[in-house]
Amino acid sequence: MLGAQRMMLEEMAFAADAMLDRVRTETHLWGGICLKLASSHSVQDLNATAGNAASISSNSLRRDCDRLIPAW
Repeated sequence: MLGAQRMMLEEMAFAADAMLDRVRTETHLWGGICLKLASSHSVQDLNATAGNAASISSNSLRRDCDRLIPAW
């Protein structure tokens, strides 16, 4: 019984660590995009940065869906 409890706690700690790492990575990516948006000097720069942000967002969504719905 103690082994099962320890295993559950280890899995919960692993999941919490994975979520924290994911939040840290996403925050870093979006912080970089915000920095690029703030340093844009023209409308073309803004459009290019917005396109990159959309690409990053769609790639992130695709990876999330791949994790939730594994390929058969």
